[in-house]
Amino acid sequence: TGRLYRRTRNPMYVGVLAMIAGWALWFSSATLAGYWLAVALVFNLFIRIVEEPSLKKQFGKQYAEYCRQVPRWL
Repeated sequence: TGRLYRRTRNPMYVGVLAMIAGWALWFSSATLAGYWLAVALVFNLFIRIVEEPSLKKQFGKQYAEYCRQVPRWL
């Protein structure tokens, strides 16, 4: 498993959320903070409902072991 994927199963999603959080802080924007919350919720639902079941079906025990070793987020 690559460097990023040892820390989180979803480094691209984490990167996007970090970027939005940075913008919210930089601009002191409650609107961007709300946007961050909405995006985080959608990402989380998509990962749990669509992505993870598909990966479990495709990779079986290997993916289950990976999930035990690496957190979904951080």
